[in-house]
Amino acid sequence: MGAFDAPRGERTTRGCSISPRLLRGAGGEPIAQHVTMRLEDSRVIAPTAGQRRAAARTLLEMGAGDGLLAFHVVDTHAHAVVSCSRARAGQLARRVEISLRARLGLPCRFEPARIRPVLDQWHLQRSVLYVIRQEERHGICADPARDGCSLPDVLGWRVADDKLAARLRAFVPRVRLAAPVDASTLASVEPDPELLAEAAAAALALADLGGRAAATVQARRAAAWAGAAETLRGAALASALAITRRRVAQTLTEPPPPPALIRAVRMQLRFRTWLARGFGAGNASHPGGSVADAMEDPTRARDSRA
Repeated sequence: MGAFDAPRGERTTRGCSISPRLLRGAGGEPIAQHVTMRLEDSRVIAPTAGQRRAAARTLLEMGAGDGLLAFHVVDTHAHAVVSCSRARAGQLARRVEISLRARLGLPCRFEPARIRPVLDQWHLQRSVLYVIRQEERHGICADPARDGCSLPDVLGWRVADDKLAARLRAFVPRVRLAAPVDASTLASVEPDPELLAEAAAAALALADLGGRAAATVQARRAAAWAGAAETLRGAALASALAITRRRVAQTLTEPPPPPALIRAVRMQLRFRTWLARGFGAGNASHPGGSVADAMEDPTRARDSRA
């Protein structure tokens, strides 16, 4: 049996393998919780890229203390896998819902969050892949840049929570997530400077680069350094960031931002350029590992709303 094969188990009427421990009930406390959040009218939670980034930042900021391992703000609902107790998962869901309503201006309330226990390691592997692969499961492509998903955090393309990837490796070492496009393809892409500001915002899970918040200032500085590393001209950098060429030059004489952030901006810039030029249509790699049937809900019979 390969490292990603599902363990032998009984078969459901849907023909999908289920861990024997799930069917008979695992002893002790669950090792994680799978949280699903949905608005009362099932409207799309974050219809724009900026809103999806703001939603991702909310989950990253609030979930780190509760062991956030994976999340995905899909369209009408959001999933999160957290390594904490059911009570803490419920409190986290409530905080996230309140923050999302305020940040995104949502006009209606969330339904009570659905919290399902993750009972064993096999179950946890499948739950993480199920959450990451939500768009594939639902047959949609509402978020080609993966702004509302934790995949960029695992790949190092976003650094709003630089510990999420380490947590995931510690809890689920056998799940290896693939980038939407291979590195050799991105290396051949000539970056579009007009996408630099969006790339910098994406690298820190910001809606945009407006304002003077510390994270926004840091993102603008990283954009200048990333653009320079991509050999973009000063005039192009100034235009892309809506600042003067003098300010660009001044930024490049200051101490640089963390290398991981500069790299994240560069990867976002190349990826978004690749998407904008139409190369991503139908060609993006599957973002998950290879656990069988990972697009099936690992805990229950399919609910078309999940």
